[in-house]
Amino acid sequence: MKTAIVLATYFGDRRNYPRNQDEVVEVLDKQIEAARSLDMGCRCDLIIINHDYGNAFALEYLNKINYQLTRNGRIIVHNRPVVQQDMSFGSYKYAYLVYREQYDYYFFNEDDILPMKDNIVSDMIAAFEADPKVGFVPALLFTNCVHVHEMDDDGYIAKTGRGPAHAHGGVGLTSTEMLKEMSIQHPQYMGSIDDYRGASNAIGGYNGQHAERDFTHIYCESGYKLKCISDGFRFKRLQDGRDL
Repeated sequence: MKTAIVLATYFGDRRNYPRNQDEVVEVLDKQIEAARSLDMGCRCDLIIINHDYGNAFALEYLNKINYQLTRNGRIIVHNRPVVQQDMSFGSYKYAYLVYREQYDYYFFNEDDILPMKDNIVSDMIAAFEADPKVGFVPALLFTNCVHVHEMDDDGYIAKTGRGPAHAHGGVGLTSTEMLKEMSIQHPQYMGSIDDYRGASNAIGGYNGQHAERDFTHIYCESGYKLKCISDGFRFKRLQDGRDL
C-alpha cells in the first residue's frame, strides 16, 4: 500500500500568508522538514504540484528538492500549467490524473497546513477503511472558526460553516478507487488530463463558482459521507499558528 501526499503550491502573490515567493519557500521548507522527521505510518511520497506561471526562481528551488528522500519515501515535483478557476483543487486533480494507480491513496494538502504528529496518513487510511459509508476523510477538525463542521448523530459531517458538508481547503484523504468512481459520476468536475494541456489560462475540467466546496461535496452527492478523525488536532495553519 502506497500513498501520495499531494501538496499544492503557488509562488505568485497571494492575499494571505504565504504572500510572496520568499514566504512560499518558508512554508515549503517547513513541509519538507516535517516529511523528513514525521513518520506518516505508511509508504508515501510527497508530490509537490506547482501551479506554474513561469517563475524562474520557483523552478530553480523546486528542481533542487526534486527526488530528495523523506522519512517514508521521496519528494516528487510536478509543474502544472496555469488553469483558471480551480486553484489548489486543480493541483489535486492534476496529481491524480497524472499518477492515478501508481498510488492506493491520495492525501491532498495545501502548503500552509503543516502536519504536526506521527501516523497522520495511516490513521486517516484506517478511518477510511473502517467505514464503507465514508468517501473522504477531512484532515482538519475546524471546531474553532467560522468553517466549523456540524456533525450528525453518527459523527458524519452534516454541514460546514454556512455551506453544505465539505472539507475546508480540500485537505484530506481518499482512495484511488473512490477517485475513479468520482471521475465516472462527476466528469464535469473531475475532468481529464487533456484539460490541462494546450494554451495557458485554459479553463480546465471545471469552471463553476464553488471549486472548494465541490471538491469534496461531490462525494456526498454520490451517497457517501465525510468523517473526520476527532481525537485531537493534528495540523497547524502557518498563516496564524492555529491548531486544526
